[in-house]
Amino acid sequence: MRKYKSPIFKHIHQDATDMFKAGAITAEEMRRYDSSCLVSPSDTPQGRAARTPAMATASPGPGRSVK
Repeated sequence: MRKYKSPIFKHIHQDATDMFKAGAITAEEMRRYDSSCLVSPSDTPQGRAARTPAMATASPGPGRSVK
């Protein structure tokens, strides 16, 4: 699934794709539209690590045991 920088860039990219399919622009020009309009993987935030419930990671404390 493609992610666009904004709704405007989505429309620009779709028009460029149509022009590319019609032969009006070259593959090199289409790559420039891709880099300008699409969000690159380095622009997207990384997923967070799964959270562990607090009780699973908490220690019982000194002199106490977990039953």
